[in-house]
Amino acid sequence: MGERIVFSLFVLVFIYSCNAQNQEDVREYTDNQWMYFEEGGKLVAKGEYKDSVLHGRYFKYSNTGGIVEYGVMNNNRKDGLWRYISTTGELDSVLSYNLDTLFYVHDK
Repeated sequence: MGERIVFSLFVLVFIYSCNAQNQEDVREYTDNQWMYFEEGGKLVAKGEYKDSVLHGRYFKYSNTGGIVEYGVMNNNRKDGLWRYISTTGELDSVLSYNLDTLFYVHDK
């Protein structure tokens, strides 16, 4: 009997934790726009998608709402120039990718 109670409690905790995880992170798809939100509704990233994959402009945001990186995605892979912004809001680095492969680090 005691084993059944422990097992039932385990199942309930597991189900509750799965539901809590689903409420923390939200992915939203509207038109060709993909947005990813943290718990509390804070925007973490947004981008364009095509045929269910990221394809087009992509932006990632800091905890304070500023852009920390942006560039172009090509079938879920970084492609072309990507800019990375420091916590002070200044351009930190510019990198060139070819389908997720880094091939050049630009001068600022």
